[in-house]
Amino acid sequence: MKPILHRIAAAALIAAACSSVGCDRPTDASAASAAASPGASGENAPIATAVAIRGVELGPARPRSDRATSPKNRFAPGDTVVATIRTATRDAQTRVPGRLSVRWFDPAGRVFNQEARTPAFHGEGVYDFRVAEPAGWKPGTYRIEVSLDGARPVVRAFVVS
Repeated sequence: MKPILHRIAAAALIAAACSSVGCDRPTDASAASAAASPGASGENAPIATAVAIRGVELGPARPRSDRATSPKNRFAPGDTVVATIRTATRDAQTRVPGRLSVRWFDPAGRVFNQEARTPAFHGEGVYDFRVAEPAGWKPGTYRIEVSLDGARPVVRAFVVS
C-alpha cells in the first residue's frame, strides 16, 4: 500500500473508533462558560479538525444590512435577531466542504426556525443568519444552536423583553 493510503486508512479507523465509543471534540473552559452564559462571546477550542466554529454572536440588524451591528443578548419585540458565526479552517489555502446549521428555539423549547448552508470553507469566514417575528416576539428567553457537520452545537441564549 502507498504511504498516503496508509494515512487515510488510519484516519478512517480512528474516526470509526471515536464514533463507536463517543469521543468528543476537545473544548476549553471559555467555550463551556460562553455556551452557558446568554449572549456571551467566546472562542471554541483550537481547531481540532479541518474547520471549526470560532465564535457566535447575536445582535440587531443594521438598516439595509444582514450583519449584526454589535453583540447583545437582549432584544425588543420588534427586533430582527442576527446570528453572526465566525469559522476558520486549519489550512487557509484548502477548501473544506461542510454543513453549517442553525436552529432557533422559542421559550417553550420548540424549534421555530432552522436553516443550513453548505459552503466551501477556507481561511476565516463569517456567516450571518437572521430571524424576525413579524407579529413581534413574545417576551421570554430564546436560544440558538449552531453546529458544524452535526457536531456538538454552540449554544447562545437571548432575551426578549
